[in-house]
Amino acid sequence: MKTKAVHIITGIFICVLLHLFNISPGCSQTLAKQNLSQIIAKLNTQNDSLSIEKLYLQTDKPTYLAGDTLWFKAYLLNASFLTYSNKSAVLYLELSNDSNRLIQRVMVPVNGGMASGYIGLDADMTQGGYTLTGYTNWMRNFDESYLFKKHFYVGTNAGSEWLINYNAHLIKDNSKDKIEMGLKITQFDKAPVGLREMQLNISDGKRTLFKDKAETSLDGALKLSFDLPDKADSKNISLVVHDLRKSQGSRKISIPVILNRPEKVDLQFMPEGGKLVAGQQTNIAFKALNEDGYGAAVSGKIYNNKQQEITSFTATHSGMGVFSLVPENAEIYTARIQLPDGKYQTYQLPSVESSGITLNVNNRFKSDSCDITLTPTPDIVAADKTYYLVGMARNVVCWGALIKFNKGPFQFTLNKQVFPSGIVRLILMNENKVGLNERMFYNGRDDQLNIQLESDKSEYRQRDSISLNIKVTDNHGEPIQGSFSLAVTDNGQVKTDSIAERSLVSHMLLTSDLKGNVEGPGYYDDAAIHPEKWQHLNHLLMAQGWARLRLESVI
Repeated sequence: MKTKAVHIITGIFICVLLHLFNISPGCSQTLAKQNLSQIIAKLNTQNDSLSIEKLYLQTDKPTYLAGDTLWFKAYLLNASFLTYSNKSAVLYLELSNDSNRLIQRVMVPVNGGMASGYIGLDADMTQGGYTLTGYTNWMRNFDESYLFKKHFYVGTNAGSEWLINYNAHLIKDNSKDKIEMGLKITQFDKAPVGLREMQLNISDGKRTLFKDKAETSLDGALKLSFDLPDKADSKNISLVVHDLRKSQGSRKISIPVILNRPEKVDLQFMPEGGKLVAGQQTNIAFKALNEDGYGAAVSGKIYNNKQQEITSFTATHSGMGVFSLVPENAEIYTARIQLPDGKYQTYQLPSVESSGITLNVNNRFKSDSCDITLTPTPDIVAADKTYYLVGMARNVVCWGALIKFNKGPFQFTLNKQVFPSGIVRLILMNENKVGLNERMFYNGRDDQLNIQLESDKSEYRQRDSISLNIKVTDNHGEPIQGSFSLAVTDNGQVKTDSIAERSLVSHMLLTSDLKGNVEGPGYYDDAAIHPEKWQHLNHLLMAQGWARLRLESVI
């Protein structure tokens, strides 16, 4: 495998580089270059016409009490250049409960891509989960994933609150699923809620699964068991505990019942570049999810159709991991994981294609370049056709290449400095401009801002005034002007790590470009300085950045 020479032409945007791999001079080269230029122009024109906006809402706290004021600041940016958007002048905010019932809707003006304000939470709000959704009218032209959503919890007066600890176990009883639950109810001051008659109601959002009255023991404990119907929506099961004492009015507490049955783990496999091709070694990403939507720590083995063990796999972070496989033609591969009861759960891998191209990216840790390898099957080499490889970031083409596989597979080094920070998409297209392969990787250019806070005192008394000096510099130490958000909270109410769960940077550069939920996005904020996190970030993009189903509509 040899590294090929390249021909570079300076283009538009950040820097569009056109590379020619194994293209002979003459008319064929000129025509191929014209076609590639047309592809780049069309993709960028499509992006300009869309003018996609990205929204981020910074709130002052991750959780609230009924009657609190929710303060927010909004950043509305152009998705391509991450500059303030001037497309929309009004921002809409909707507050809804976990039953998707609209509670409040407010409109705030947007000035220079910025907006701020507050939402007063009613004092009689029911405790539970709520979702704050932000959008502009322009964002509604696209699918639901473009809207900004933030989920948070609202509690009521802590002085009269109950604390409920519970455990739920699923057992098999005559081939039926039965749930056994144990609860312990205490006051906020840890005093047990003992000898209280309670109404217990369990439902899946559509129908009642169990209903009964029970009395807590002296230490506030309750036990119950019920059958789980086969068609029950296990992801939406909830328990409502209703205090029947008249002096307590209609005190009710709703508790989500999380089962996470091992046999219900959702396990999916995503070959790097989009497909398994016979005879070509391929990295395969996988993601395993429990019923609650969070990653499952799974491990298992891969078997062929003769039930011969081929390799094994183990999740390394948030249910994700990667293993390698050289698939054989017409072979069917399955994954098998062992359940706690000794039985096995089987999952099928994607089918193997006899002809195709694999796309591999080695995004090296702390490197300004990455290694790209494209490997075709012999029939593609013999066909001697031209292919187009483009590199996109923030929906704009920054790099392009013409490729012919007349000399077989090859590897080249891609300079990541031609791309801005964030996710880069490599897309390989055939002569008909139909997408064949896609691979996402992350480009960290270490260009984030440095923010320093200095207070005038180390300790303060009640009603003291506090002065803060705020200094913001770029990665070269040069001062920066900008608009920033600052919230002062009580350490007893807000955990520091909860604030860093999702940030403006992780939203704009990572999660907003991925479909599905990214578990703990703040974990990847410092991936550029931790090799293990860098590897996990690569696994994330291989799993949730896998986009085979939309490749055919590239042009």
